[in-house]
Amino acid sequence: MLLDALADAELVGVAAALDRHLGRRATRVELTAARRTAAGLAADGQLTLHQVRVHPGQQAGGGVFLVAARPGVDLDEGRLQQAALGRTPPAQDPAAAERERRTVAHHLARAVAGLREVAAEARAVDVDHLPPEQAARLADQLTAEFSEVRTLQQRLRRRGQHEAARPEVSRDE
Repeated sequence: MLLDALADAELVGVAAALDRHLGRRATRVELTAARRTAAGLAADGQLTLHQVRVHPGQQAGGGVFLVAARPGVDLDEGRLQQAALGRTPPAQDPAAAERERRTVAHHLARAVAGLREVAAEARAVDVDHLPPEQAARLADQLTAEFSEVRTLQQRLRRRGQHEAARPEVSRDE
């Protein structure tokens, strides 16, 4: 799983890569197994490991996160912080940056397709057949999941506005 993630990005947060691979938050046991596997891969020279301190406010509660990197990749604190938080830091190599851009676009396209399927199924649901306590529990679960989707939507909008606000630079100058 980590080597697959590192095929798409120069460095990745171990916990974030595992969550993405599972499609959910990893359990403590799964995360411990991933960390041990990462240590074994690092011992074999297949990747390098870095412990990154994330301050409270950047990630709930902060803490120390494990980041895996391809051997020989130039690292700086900013890129390590981004990887620890589950964001893909931009690659230094133009070809790697293009691969990462395609990977992100692919994952977002899959997420949007999945949301379309969920929306279609939601339109067909007759909630009147559910007991009230089950309906309330499911509503709470939807709130939690859609909070993540809303956060992604806001980040995409900010990114789009950021790029739209940048002045055009002539390449002839």
